[in-house]
Amino acid sequence: MTESRTYSSRRYAIVAALVNLVKTIDGRDFFRCDLNSNVYPTLKYFDEVADYPAVCITAGQETRDYQTGGYRDRYLDVRIMLFIKEEDPLEKCEALLEDIETLIEDNGRLAYTDRDGNIQYTHDITILALSSDEGTLDPMSVGEMNIRVHY
Repeated sequence: MTESRTYSSRRYAIVAALVNLVKTIDGRDFFRCDLNSNVYPTLKYFDEVADYPAVCITAGQETRDYQTGGYRDRYLDVRIMLFIKEEDPLEKCEALLEDIETLIEDNGRLAYTDRDGNIQYTHDITILALSSDEGTLDPMSVGEMNIRVHY
C-alpha cells in the first residue's frame, strides 16, 4: 500500500458507520424515539419518504490539515436530516435530535471499515449545529444536525 493511500478519503465508510449507529435508535432503553431502521446514506425528500420518522445522513465537504512528518488530519462535515410526520412533529423532532446527539456524544471514537476491509477509528465527532423548522411545516417537521468527523 502506498503512503498516500493511508490518508485517502473514507467519506462513505464513515457515513455507512454513522447510518448503522443511528439505526440502533429503537425506542428502548434510554431512546425517546423508534426509527424502525428508517436511516439512509442518501438525501431523500418528503415525497420520497414512505415511513416516518426517517433520517438521511450525507457526506459534505472534507478538509485536510497537514502536520509535520507527513501526518494528515482529515475532517469530514456530515449532514443529518430528520423527517417527521405526526400529530406533534416538533416535539418528536426535538426528541430525535436528542437521541442522535446522545449517540454522537457516546461514540466519538467510531469504528468503520475502509475499502481494504481494515477496521479504522475516528478521532472525534463534534456537533456543529442543530436546527428544526420550528413548527412551520406542521403536521410535518424537518430537523438538521451538522457534525464534523475528525479522522
